[in-house]
Amino acid sequence: MYFYSGSRGGRGQDVWRDIESASREAVSRLRELFENMAREGESQADRSGKTGGPWTPKGDLLEDATHYYARVEIPGTTKDQIEVLWKGEGVIQIRGTRTLESEEGKTLLKSTRRSGPYDYMIRFPEEARLDDESISARYADGVLTVTVAKAGPTGTTISVE
Repeated sequence: MYFYSGSRGGRGQDVWRDIESASREAVSRLRELFENMAREGESQADRSGKTGGPWTPKGDLLEDATHYYARVEIPGTTKDQIEVLWKGEGVIQIRGTRTLESEEGKTLLKSTRRSGPYDYMIRFPEEARLDDESISARYADGVLTVTVAKAGPTGTTISVE
């Protein structure tokens, strides 16, 4: 590699060309390193049958004139595995553990589904006054819907139907 000495001539341009070449080589090596790490992680998951640890359900918060509706996707679980807690201050917590069932006599070769514990919090708008008696939760087709009326006090556990 040449260093620019301040003299006139083409050697200063060589420095920039060398820097560009070294940068390209470094990026190429990093890309290769990350690709190898991804392949190794994928193959370890394939061998162990584990899918990479905890996961987070996805959900939406909707409202109409009288109620809020929190819809959370929790596929592959039962209503008995879901806990819904009214935390106060406009927050509902949904938690549980999703397990992947293995089939008798079959070996899992690959899985892209996540399993394990989850903890999902939903914060309702500040102006909402939520009524404990008007909170209900229903689980059907892998979707939990928590319906909350607008009005009242807080502080209970909500049963899932």
